Amino acid sequence: MLTDRLLLVVLAASCTGCAAATASPSTTPDRVIVSDNGSPIRQAATEMARAQINAPLSRVWPALVASYAALGIDPTVSDAAAGTYGNQGFRMPSRLRDRPVQDYFDCGTSLGNLGSSGHVVARVESQLTAVSDSATTVVTVVRGRYRSDAGTSNSLVECASRGVLEEYLRVDITRRLAQAR
Repeated sequence: MLTDRLLLVVLAASCTGCAAATASPSTTPDRVIVSDNGSPIRQAATEMARAQINAPLSRVWPALVASYAALGIDPTVSDAAAGTYGNQGFRMPSRLRDRPVQDYFDCGTSLGNLGSSGHVVARVESQLTAVSDSATTVVTVVRGRYRSDAGTSNSLVECASRGVLEEYLRVDITRRLAQAR
């Protein structure tokens, strides 16, 4: 009888770590932003655009810097050795490249004309990585937060990138490299 109880205690103690294994969470979970009309906007937590450019990093870097300058985005981060360039607090103008801020970010439908009722502060940052002597990967992350200029509310609304800035940078870098040949 004592040995049966002892056996049960040993079995119970050894099974304390026997819980069913759970799947580890995705490394890039979706973030869901719900607009005022109830429609979800899905955005990866690591929302980014990735492009491979067929040029060495030493040529892509100056093209990237020039592309940011053409957009009027002054860097808050500029580390050529690490391949990181961008601005982590860029206040979006109401129009950029003759396009309204709504063309760049989706902050929900109730916000209307974003340029007239508030502002978007964006993180626009690119990471360059040499793939080979003749190819470079460019990863650009764009995230935004909207803040209303009306009233006393300081709450921020997360905004999903529409991919326009990321695409502009990719195309402009490629164009500049082609012109430099």
